[in-house]
Amino acid sequence: MYSKSRVSAVASLAILLMLTGSNVAMAKPHNTLTLGLAGGFVDIGSQKYHSKGTAAVSISFFGTSIPSSVGFSYSIDASVQGTAVSGKAHFQLGGESEEEEDDDNASTSPVNVKGRVQLFDMIPAVGLPLSPSDPSNPLACLPSCTSAIPGFYVGIADIQGSVLGTPVSLSNVTILIESAYLSPFGGPIFIGTPNGSISIAATYDSAISRWSNVQTAGFVIDGNGTQVGQFAMKASLTENLLNGKERDQGRVSLFGLTGDLAFLNSEGKFSGKSVVPKAGSFDCTDALSSQIGFTLPPKTCLATGSHSEGSHGLRGDNEKTEIQGDYSLDWNVPAIGFTGEVTATVEEED
Repeated sequence: MYSKSRVSAVASLAILLMLTGSNVAMAKPHNTLTLGLAGGFVDIGSQKYHSKGTAAVSISFFGTSIPSSVGFSYSIDASVQGTAVSGKAHFQLGGESEEEEDDDNASTSPVNVKGRVQLFDMIPAVGLPLSPSDPSNPLACLPSCTSAIPGFYVGIADIQGSVLGTPVSLSNVTILIESAYLSPFGGPIFIGTPNGSISIAATYDSAISRWSNVQTAGFVIDGNGTQVGQFAMKASLTENLLNGKERDQGRVSLFGLTGDLAFLNSEGKFSGKSVVPKAGSFDCTDALSSQIGFTLPPKTCLATGSHSEGSHGLRGDNEKTEIQGDYSLDWNVPAIGFTGEVTATVEEED
């Protein structure tokens, strides 16, 4: 809800939503025109996330503040199908580095804690389908969402080790791991318990998400905002949350257009890229803390927008009409909706 709202991370999936400057009603073959569409996401399909980091900004372990210089590392591999989450994560606080493990003279850290986490649930950042009565609220569908984008992964952890000479042995501990989606450009993200007994703010070295079978639907509109047809999309994307860049591709269809616009009924492919701009972003940690009910470490949430652009190529129902062009979209902050335009050149084969 607070970073790109993940609706922004999939900005380019909805390449034609909420477009402005539409002039579909005046479209003619061989002319360049501007199409307008308005719609929303229907289903996210499946998602896979992999992220890892090797540094912490702050560490609090059962009331003890631990210098980040003791070392921290983690990795997470998660899969999401609809609203179901599976996967695993692990983290290590202090201990010997990989380079020191084979060194007989290596010193032992006063903090050495390892945690293994089995993921089974999420706190969503966005739930789908978006509510028609409250489309600006990305969680309006709860608890009846059919698919969702994780804000936090929820897992059960086994934690073993020692802190300043005190043994640590914990089982069945509920652990939250924030998705890099809520804190792009390297974080930090929150890793810890809901009651704050463990609270770690960690940066990340890489964070890749891959989405498949993302479905979007809506209406084709003319320059007056009148509905003249419908559209549907199915897309996939790969996003690098460390640098805020994304590649996406898929299929889009226009249908239900009649009369002089019937030639625009078509189907084809689109591909493009999205970039998360740093300009206009703002810290959303307090707002996110209020939503989840406990205080997060500082600067662990960043609300951003997104800019998407690319090209499309469609073919009409009669197989003779070709519609090709480009699109450019700008999402607001946080990126729940966007405005933009798509240009198209229509040609009729002999």
